[in-house]
Amino acid sequence: MLTKTKVTISIAKEDFSKVERWCKATNELRSHFVNRVIKFWFKQEEEKELVERYKRGYQKSPEITDEATAMATAAAKAFQAEGLQ
Repeated sequence: MLTKTKVTISIAKEDFSKVERWCKATNELRSHFVNRVIKFWFKQEEEKELVERYKRGYQKSPEITDEATAMATAAAKAFQAEGLQ
């Protein structure tokens, strides 16, 4: 079971007004909206970290052009054989 914690934050009046309009228009509770936005932000940050890790790994061990060409050719042939062209 998830436990919840109440928080008090300060945000710009304009942003608060946007949140209120959104919640009213979508019939979403403010707490649900804020929770959803926080989860979305964390997911985006995690995805950015994965991309950065991929880039660092690729820089350490770049793909060899001949290997990449061979894999692309093999994939194209497999797709063609399956009728997925």
